[in-house]
Amino acid sequence: MLVTVTFGFVAIATKLAFIQGVNAQHYLTVGQSEWTHAVTLAGERGAILDRNGDELAMSVPETTIYADPRQVSDPRAEATSLSPLLGVGEARLQAELSADAGFVYLARTEPKAVADAVAKLGLAGIYSLQEPKRFDPAGQLALPLLGTVGTAGVGLSGLEAKYNSVLSGKPGKLVEELDPEGGQ
Repeated sequence: MLVTVTFGFVAIATKLAFIQGVNAQHYLTVGQSEWTHAVTLAGERGAILDRNGDELAMSVPETTIYADPRQVSDPRAEATSLSPLLGVGEARLQAELSADAGFVYLARTEPKAVADAVAKLGLAGIYSLQEPKRFDPAGQLALPLLGTVGTAGVGLSGLEAKYNSVLSGKPGKLVEELDPEGGQ
């Protein structure tokens, strides 16, 4: 009996040493993949300043409303609710909410008040995300010189296009540790 218990203890100790010593990095990597989650953060586009340091063009955060049509249970009712808030026709919204897709834009770069009103509706399959919108605080007078930025955040004309590589932000990364339920 003593030999059997001793043999069992030696087997357990050997396995423990193997796990903690030889394969420690493997088990740490597997564990971290279970509880860490990396999110890529888009780089913010830089501002264009005049010689006095006043902003001529800058990015302001706006909210984009989108939908996952596969999660929408009643496209007609949701289109009726969203139409007056988004200023988009009911027929167009109903068509987009009925699309055979996993993602459709409903409205791009809406003010916070509109996004809050849509969120209060609590509609299934309707979501929002933050996107930057280019804003010219000094007005449209210098627009031909400053240029425009497309929806993908790329300069299309003027200084925005010429200095796109300088004005484009560098993407970042946020690493979160999550509990087993997916909470932080």
